[in-house]
Amino acid sequence: MKTLIALGLLTVSLQSFAHPCETIFSETVLNTSGALDGHDQKLVHAFRTSAIDECIAAEKIGKSGLPAQVVTYSVISSVETGGNAFYSLLTATRLQMVLAGWAMGSESK
Repeated sequence: MKTLIALGLLTVSLQSFAHPCETIFSETVLNTSGALDGHDQKLVHAFRTSAIDECIAAEKIGKSGLPAQVVTYSVISSVETGGNAFYSLLTATRLQMVLAGWAMGSESK
């Protein structure tokens, strides 16, 4: 029991060192719904890394004072018509990540 509690505390303490964008990604519908479970984990990891990087870049843009359209344009312009529901969920996750990053940056300037 003590080992289990120690592992839980270690996990919580390690999460406190994570960038807020990593926390945001872990709480997205895409991640919590299990939609990624059946997919190639290398691709999942690449998407996760890309989404977090976009969030961090958007945070810097938010700090610069530029409007949110600067970060949302690249995501919205990449949307394909006729995409399936999973593709739409990926796009929505990217949009959520860049808007969250931009908001963090604009609040901290």
